[in-house]
Amino acid sequence: MNPPDADGAQPEDRRLNSLHGYQVLDTAPEQAFDELAALAGSLLSAPIALVGLLAKDRQWFKARRGTDLSEVPLEDSFCRHLLTDSTRFSVRDALLDQRFAHLPQVQGGAQVRAYAGVPLVNGDGHLLGSLCVMDRQPRDWTELELDLLQQLAQQVMTLLELRRRQQQLRQMASLVPAAIYQFRVGPQGQTSFPFASQAFADIFGLDPSVLQQDSSAFMAAIHPEDRELMRHSVAASRQSMQPWSLEFRCLLPDGRCEWFLGQSRPLQEPGGAVLWHGFFINVSDRRRAEQDLREAEMRWKFALEGSAVGVWDWDIERQQCYFSPQYRALYGFSDTDVLRDPEGPERVHPDDQSAVALALQQHVQGLSPQYRSEHRSLCQDGAWKWTLSRGLVVARNAAGQPTRMIGTHTDITERKRADEDNYRRAYFDPLTGLPNRAQLLLKLSEWLQTRPAPLSGALFHVDLDGFKRLNHARGHSTGDTLLSSVAQRLAECLPPGAFLARLAADEFVVLLPSLAAPGHASTQVVASLVPLQQALAMADQLRVSLLQPLPLGEHSFSITASLGVTVFPSPGAEPDAEGLLREADAAMNHAKSTGANRVAAFEPGMQTEIEKLFLIEEDLKTALARGQLSVHVQPQFNKAQAVIGAELLMRWTHPERGPVSPVDFIPVAETSGLIVPLGEWVLEQAAMALLALQRAGWDIPLSVNVSPRQFRQLDFVDRVRALLQRTGAPADRLIFEITEGLLVERSDSVLVQMNELIELGIRFSIDDFGTGFSSLGYLKRLPIHEIKIDRSFINGIPDDEGDAAIVRSVLLMARQFRLKVIAEGVEDQQQVNFLFANGCEGLQGFLFSRPQPLDRWLAQAAANPR
Repeated sequence: MNPPDADGAQPEDRRLNSLHGYQVLDTAPEQAFDELAALAGSLLSAPIALVGLLAKDRQWFKARRGTDLSEVPLEDSFCRHLLTDSTRFSVRDALLDQRFAHLPQVQGGAQVRAYAGVPLVNGDGHLLGSLCVMDRQPRDWTELELDLLQQLAQQVMTLLELRRRQQQLRQMASLVPAAIYQFRVGPQGQTSFPFASQAFADIFGLDPSVLQQDSSAFMAAIHPEDRELMRHSVAASRQSMQPWSLEFRCLLPDGRCEWFLGQSRPLQEPGGAVLWHGFFINVSDRRRAEQDLREAEMRWKFALEGSAVGVWDWDIERQQCYFSPQYRALYGFSDTDVLRDPEGPERVHPDDQSAVALALQQHVQGLSPQYRSEHRSLCQDGAWKWTLSRGLVVARNAAGQPTRMIGTHTDITERKRADEDNYRRAYFDPLTGLPNRAQLLLKLSEWLQTRPAPLSGALFHVDLDGFKRLNHARGHSTGDTLLSSVAQRLAECLPPGAFLARLAADEFVVLLPSLAAPGHASTQVVASLVPLQQALAMADQLRVSLLQPLPLGEHSFSITASLGVTVFPSPGAEPDAEGLLREADAAMNHAKSTGANRVAAFEPGMQTEIEKLFLIEEDLKTALARGQLSVHVQPQFNKAQAVIGAELLMRWTHPERGPVSPVDFIPVAETSGLIVPLGEWVLEQAAMALLALQRAGWDIPLSVNVSPRQFRQLDFVDRVRALLQRTGAPADRLIFEITEGLLVERSDSVLVQMNELIELGIRFSIDDFGTGFSSLGYLKRLPIHEIKIDRSFINGIPDDEGDAAIVRSVLLMARQFRLKVIAEGVEDQQQVNFLFANGCEGLQGFLFSRPQPLDRWLAQAAANPR
């Protein structure tokens, strides 16, 4: 046994692996090998000549002359002697040589007597087989004959190596998604493919062996309109010896016409021939995509240029940009004005340039699917116009860098103005111009998150004493004037950095963000006492300032105020904005309850009211889980005293405390988020009630209050849609009552949701109309079906001239907008007469019906079918 190599493999295993690498065993005869075998027999005058390869257990003949044998067992082979001594050897007479006398070739019909063989050894020193000759007569082989056989064996090895390389090339070519070739043009213009990969058969249906002789079959497959172009381009490459490249069409065997890209490099051969090395690859998908893109661009430009949108098309490589006529008209530029980069710094407002650059960079780098920016753009006259700019990179180079970008500019100036107006309505008090509760909470939350650790702050809740009496005595306009004067007086008395907001009708809140604790304080109690004293002193200054006469038109007026103070953070507590407002409110209520015109600091004992609210929240969770809530209904009547609709109202009966007023638990539900599941439950009850009414023949709508928090849920529309599909309730009999405050917040998203619900059949009513941010703008813009006049306006009619004028105005406006009107809180016949006389369509109030349990009301409806 031979010793193993250093890596543990046996030498024989390595030899066999090397032989198998040539992929020649059991292949068909090849002319070149047959010619060498014949030449060996002829030159050495031997009747038998063989090119044999030594496999594991046999000798297989790649070429043979003078015998029909294709292989012999290894033990019956002369050449097995080479496995132990891989040098050339000869046998004069095999019958006399005990090593070979027993072989079938010697004893059998072949009657071999003389043998001469030369090993076939590759560059790695591995024995592959032999080139041998045999004679049927004893024979002395001369050294000259053996040298000649050695030279022929070297030619066999050259053929084997060439064959292996060609086979490797074909295998590599089969892995490439292209047809690889050598194309030759001879001195007389004859053409062929000396090498054509298997892909020629797979793609074009052409036999590579045929193409090796003549390329005409390939030329015939080229689309007739492209053949002359192919001939001309090849001739040009032949003349210039420059690389050849062409996109052309080919007719494939299955009838398809596909686009191909051909590329190659020419080499000059001796004798005047030129040989190209190259490939063909199918580019039909790209060509179709490019055509689709061109068509899409044409449609896109046609559509946009027919609108008011300005189109820009930016060739980034050439730094050239096309601007549509609408684009130039948008900014007042003429056709002769030179424009460059649509988003360049010379065109973008300085305050917007960094945001524009960032948005553009993110899209170019592939971090965002499209470029989008809202910024101010410069007009020809020097004015700035708000623009919505959108763009898309539509072409990149091989390095991934953008080469072309297309986009649009849309004038959004009016929308921005509307957004600013909506923002002011959402975050500022329209009477005083002060921030409102929403902005106060944002400011306070921001300060709590970012304040330096040693810094303390204070919150004042300012409530005017007796303001309602002034309103009743002098009228609302006088009250409004006083509130504006109070706001101005408070602002004048506050230190820099203080934040003043109007919380409600006669309530203001002051945030002092910087009350520094003394560095020498020895205890936590002392450290917190000094900020409290600072806050109380500041609050008392505000109280005293309001005692000074305030301008009230031609007169002046003095008013007192009760102030609640809370200082934060308190030891061991992590405050939140809502919690601090509750603390300041509790302190203010304590000051008012002890005689008014006072300042009170929040103390833990005042937590009772806060605890009460907390208990309401916890009990409300239990009530929702245990089914302690119920739905009541209050019908709405027309002039003929007929029921034309009804409003569903939530009621809660506590198992221990009895009925809990909605005034107490609805605000808690809103702030805690419980209003969302409560609202869903009421919607479920409304759907079932509509089905019951439908069975009784009552074709009237039911109104349900939808809180802003519930409406803003991302899946609100999906939940409503699922409820309607599950129950089969008629959506066109369902009215959602929403508040005015919702309509000025994020108006775009609100409008989208409203339209989606209207598509289901649902209608909208504005509840408590006139008490919030009333605006004719949203009545025109938003899909409102109905408004409900708040009871605060109904209470004073017809005697209160101000309330009467407001109600008349609302009814007149509703008729102009074709809106239905329901008056709430109607309690006497004079109000009824006034409302119907002025065109009100429906009334709701205790005069007609108090709210009653829904199931009882439905039973009455079922007993009195329509």
